[in-house]
Amino acid sequence: MAMDDNDLDAALARMTAEASACRAGADFHTCVWERVGGMRRAQERNRRALLSLGIFAVALGAGMGTTRASLSAEPVRNSLAIGAELAPSALLDPSR
Repeated sequence: MAMDDNDLDAALARMTAEASACRAGADFHTCVWERVGGMRRAQERNRRALLSLGIFAVALGAGMGTTRASLSAEPVRNSLAIGAELAPSALLDPSR
């Protein structure tokens, strides 16, 4: 989309009007520090969002890695029955 001269002049005039609000005057320092504060808030918000996303990804990966749910159909094994051969009486039995 090309701008003609009138559109360009109007855009430059708007930019000049917005920039003149922060010219060195009585409110210059206030304007600068408000701008810096807004930039810091945006930076902090972005940092927190990325940190939260990273924590979520790590937690999701850790949760998926520690579950013993199989992705294919397998017969369900009872973990108590498997642990029966590790009972102290079975381990001490000399016939095994």
